[in-house]
Amino acid sequence: MLPDQGWTHGRRPPGGGGGGFGGGATTATVPSSSFYDLNAKYTYAPDDKNRFSWSIYQGNDNLDNSRDVALPSFLSGGGSISSTDKTTYGNLGSSLKWSSRWNSRLYSNTLLSYSTYHSDRDNSNTITVQDSEGVDQEISTGTFEKNNLKDFSLKSDWEWQAAGKLKVLFGGFASRQNVSYQNSLNDTSTLINQHTKALTSGGYAELEINPVSKLQLNPSLRSTYYDLTGKVYLEPRFSATYTLTDRFTLKGSTGKFYQFTNRVIKEDILAGSRDFWVLSNGSTIPVSSALHYIAGFSYETDQFLIDVEGYYKSLDNLSEYSQRQTGRRMGSAGTLEEHFYNGTGYTKGVEFLLQKTHGKYTGWLSYTLSKAVNNFEVYGGEFPANQDTGHEFKLVNVYHNGKWTFSATWIYATGKPYTAPLTSYTVNDYSGRSHTFLTISEKNGARMPAYHRLDASVTYDLIKIDSRKTGSIGFSLFNIYNRSNIWYKQYSIVNNQVLTSNVNYLGFTPNITLSLKWK
Repeated sequence: MLPDQGWTHGRRPPGGGGGGFGGGATTATVPSSSFYDLNAKYTYAPDDKNRFSWSIYQGNDNLDNSRDVALPSFLSGGGSISSTDKTTYGNLGSSLKWSSRWNSRLYSNTLLSYSTYHSDRDNSNTITVQDSEGVDQEISTGTFEKNNLKDFSLKSDWEWQAAGKLKVLFGGFASRQNVSYQNSLNDTSTLINQHTKALTSGGYAELEINPVSKLQLNPSLRSTYYDLTGKVYLEPRFSATYTLTDRFTLKGSTGKFYQFTNRVIKEDILAGSRDFWVLSNGSTIPVSSALHYIAGFSYETDQFLIDVEGYYKSLDNLSEYSQRQTGRRMGSAGTLEEHFYNGTGYTKGVEFLLQKTHGKYTGWLSYTLSKAVNNFEVYGGEFPANQDTGHEFKLVNVYHNGKWTFSATWIYATGKPYTAPLTSYTVNDYSGRSHTFLTISEKNGARMPAYHRLDASVTYDLIKIDSRKTGSIGFSLFNIYNRSNIWYKQYSIVNNQVLTSNVNYLGFTPNITLSLKWK
């Protein structure tokens, strides 16, 4: 974020100074990337009633969008922007599971797990421009973020076949979370420094009832104690299915859901809004909740499945973090104002699925029509949520022929909304000091271009002794026609001109994979 600026929606305030419209220059870049994934599992069955399994997963991704951009000559003789934009994120998780069959009616699964997540970002810029006397001036800006989550959990799930038409599912859980988030400006001024621990514990019970042969009812209740608020949260849920014929089924469900580890949107107009994770504290970051309503039907033949679902989800206690900064001169530290805003929202939509389930050729075609809206009083009411995607279409084709498997996938989605800078202008106060302001669009009032791409792959089975020992090698092509899909936009303000950089997803990318499995 630039050091000497304030943000305003709509009309600019009165005062002196000049203004410039955005779109002075636009560049595009694709981040370089690297990643690795490690996944291993070992299972031991001492007898036919007990099974122990241990699994571990580790993955890490690195994205580097650092670049040097030459400024156009109309900006006081030109100049350059040296931009650093590096993001590293990854997961480590391990679990030990014990599955047991106590008798013909009672089963249990007990899981002990540990997981971590980290996300680090260095987003800094050095802008070099010439003043009216031809002397180079450097303006350094930037933010540095570190987000770490640790979770140690124990849970036990039980299933009891109480009678011919009654099944009882119940269990308990406990989890210790440790979440930290640090956000600093120019690597010197700390904006946020949160280190929070919480204990979450509770239990649940669910009944699976078949009052008549074609009807299945699933009422359930989940209770969770969260020590940071000292409250117990009840989550009643209910689902039902009714089989009209052996091919046609009606279904519906509703439920209350709470989330104690909150995903907060950090509104950053210039660098691209990002999400970070923090623990709810019951005040500035309340415990978020959702109420779900889902209904639909499915129709299945020997070869095809048709599935249609409609949903509505009301959201409460959403959180968003925003910064507003004003200063005295370009290059000065300025004064930073920070806010956690709270609001509500809803999502609604309908999903259609047509799937071919059997034969050498399989695949599916899906379409989702949806709307996601947030309501924050500070932004003037309702606006499209960051994840709002009106239309989403996916076509998947898979063909099996002996040891060969061929597949192709095409994806299309409406572009997501974002908030765009409109103008930048400078106002001189009564003492002669200058203040630079940035006028922005309505909240999420602009929208990215549509996202679409075509992928294809071919896989050959090298080893196939039986279902327990397999090995394959594959070759895949990602984004075959090299579509330039925009991931996010970054902006720089130079002499009251808004310069745009489109940061794109990966273009055409070939991959080779090797997979081995022993059971």
